[in-house]
Amino acid sequence: MSKLIMQGNPLLIIPSLAMQIGLNEAIFLQQVHYWLSKKQHMLEGKSWVYNTYEEWNDQMPFWSVSTIKRIIKRLEQNGLLISGKFNTSKMDQTKWYTIDYDQLEELILFQEKSESDCASGQHESSSVSEGAILHASVNKAIPEITTEITNREKKILSISSTSSTRPRERIPVKLSKSKQELVPDS
Repeated sequence: MSKLIMQGNPLLIIPSLAMQIGLNEAIFLQQVHYWLSKKQHMLEGKSWVYNTYEEWNDQMPFWSVSTIKRIIKRLEQNGLLISGKFNTSKMDQTKWYTIDYDQLEELILFQEKSESDCASGQHESSSVSEGAILHASVNKAIPEITTEITNREKKILSISSTSSTRPRERIPVKLSKSKQELVPDS
């Protein structure tokens, strides 16, 4: 067995969370949750964890510091990660982090309701806040759609298309190397 799989401290993620907020964000949020569960620093009635970007990079060396900054910024913008500066020295710019579990739960509930509404064909207005709707829609990737058809595909389409409404059997064809035309495949 590989030592890479058996050794070290694994990072765990929930696939459904990664689908909703993004893989990098889910990994980072899970790591913050891990440290928050230790309850080492209680401030304002919440558990907080602090690290510099470089210290986060030590824990997750597969990301650059700039990637970590972008992940944190997106989580903060989505309201899932709350940051603050509780340092005694003004020169210490280390950020402290906690998770807004209420916002996370709202996002999950909104996603579950959206999925069940789509499955049942219902499109009623939701009682979920507009913030959760915005966060859910921001994190959905826009699929790439292309309508580009190459000349070869046009030739295949013209051969396989028919004016008849009944289905026809497709004839396998190949591109002749010498004549640059489609010929029946034998």
